[in-house]
Amino acid sequence: MKERDIISVLKGFQKPMLEDICYLLGSETSFRLRKKDLAEELSEYLHNKPHRWMNCLLERDLRLLKTLVAGGPGKVQFLELGHYHSLLEVSGLIEVTDDEQRFQQVTLSREVYDIVAPYVDDAIEKGEKSGRFEFERAALGFLNLYGRVDVQVFLDFVQEWCDAGYGPGIKRLLVLVQDSPLIKMCRFTDEYGDYMLSPCVDNLPKLVEDRKSYGFEEEQLKILPVEAAIEAGEGAPFFTLNMNTPQGKALSAMLESIGYKADEMMRIKHEIWLDAQAEEGGDMIYDSVYAKDELIHSDSEFMRCLQVIADYANSIPLWRLCGYSAEDENLELFYLPDEFQNPANAGSADDSAAPSWKMPKPTVSEGYTPAAEEQIPQDLLKLLPGGFPFGMAVPPAAPDDPCPCGSGLRYRNCHGRIKN
Repeated sequence: MKERDIISVLKGFQKPMLEDICYLLGSETSFRLRKKDLAEELSEYLHNKPHRWMNCLLERDLRLLKTLVAGGPGKVQFLELGHYHSLLEVSGLIEVTDDEQRFQQVTLSREVYDIVAPYVDDAIEKGEKSGRFEFERAALGFLNLYGRVDVQVFLDFVQEWCDAGYGPGIKRLLVLVQDSPLIKMCRFTDEYGDYMLSPCVDNLPKLVEDRKSYGFEEEQLKILPVEAAIEAGEGAPFFTLNMNTPQGKALSAMLESIGYKADEMMRIKHEIWLDAQAEEGGDMIYDSVYAKDELIHSDSEFMRCLQVIADYANSIPLWRLCGYSAEDENLELFYLPDEFQNPANAGSADDSAAPSWKMPKPTVSEGYTPAAEEQIPQDLLKLLPGGFPFGMAVPPAAPDDPCPCGSGLRYRNCHGRIKN
């Protein structure tokens, strides 16, 4: 694969995007230039002043650069970049290609490698010693707690972090606020006001409408402890929250029991947190359990795993509730999927004995009209007068009907999935 050079990448952007990249990377290039000249000056800046523009990167971007430099130029690495874009990716300084799995193929060109390799360690050390990384974590944590915050409220939260003894003195704090790449990337002024937005928010209008639907105004944010913000801002690009609460500890123990470990565990916790922010009571939040169903040996254990996730999701601060949890508001926003609502369909508490089974009457739903008798050869039925034995085969059913095997799962999540 032929490497793209920086200048050709920059010339592929529209001028407003080039202006944004200049602003975010600290270039003082004049915006009055034509697009071609702007791209050329930005390319020259990237080549000649890496010690400057690398200090305009978030901690996450710098650590990503270090990983890529360690791997070497041109080497494809499979990384998980999280649910929001890296500035390196947006600017084209690294090349990212999605593969068929959850990982992304990330490549650092020889040109960019030669620019950043001598400086990346120094940039990380400077970020750590100056307190900028700590500031970013706390500030990003406040944004992740609430999703969207007015700028003045955000600055009050940051001041609280500083006053609580976690941050630097007020003069240093003012410098951090002034120079922080996080402030540049996450601050917006538009019809919604002057506000800060978590990079994990991908639908601001929906968030604003959701708050109104629950009766919340922007100034009704719940005051959460500084420790919560620090927890919610560490570990970029994957954040976790409330892991030291009973619900969080139960979630960690449950995920470990079904086979999640180390980095994968962190990603799964982050996805559960993010799914809780994005939906109400949908099945997506339970994907981590469905993905490990082969390791779960009973219906009751499967239900317990789902309930642990629901309990955790109901206990954490939610963007649409302005930082309040569903429990705070006496709401049950997260509950077991429909197929587990009826205990009669959920299997016996004693799963050691094989369930009694006989051929059920085929279901008939819209688009699924064939009768079971039309699908099963009559000669075979004569050999099996009692119907198919449990686990061998089932008659057809609609995807969302209970599986005829009697497991209590929907057909699409049970034998239908195998059949497909």
